[in-house]
Amino acid sequence: MKVRETSIQFETKDKIELVDLTVKVQNFVRNADIAEGFCMIFTKHSTATIVVNENEPGLKEDIIQMAKNIIPGGDYKHNKIDTNATSHLVATLFSPSKIFPISKGILEHGPWQSIFFLELDGPRGIRKVTLKAIGN
Repeated sequence: MKVRETSIQFETKDKIELVDLTVKVQNFVRNADIAEGFCMIFTKHSTATIVVNENEPGLKEDIIQMAKNIIPGGDYKHNKIDTNATSHLVATLFSPSKIFPISKGILEHGPWQSIFFLELDGPRGIRKVTLKAIGN
């Protein structure tokens, strides 16, 4: 069994932002020399998440608006040490990782599925996503 790992680093510019990682993940898998297996996409940040959905401008705006509205502002205890409680709370509703199959050396995903990093507490100078491919 082979294991390949890399990380993607980037900056975010907005408080809430979608960063499309699809091509970078596809290229990583294509160069991983793994014919059959799976690829994990993971963020270690507690105020960000990985989401999968269509890369359509209106839908992307809807996702950002949903993230802004899903947890109302409030007198959260975490805000006593930092002012980003809503970012942490929204992130708990999503997953910090996604797993995709690799078949014949290609990342399997639907024709309308894109892989996004959802920033919930930007802008941030450095955000990092780990990619790990495992298989034969």
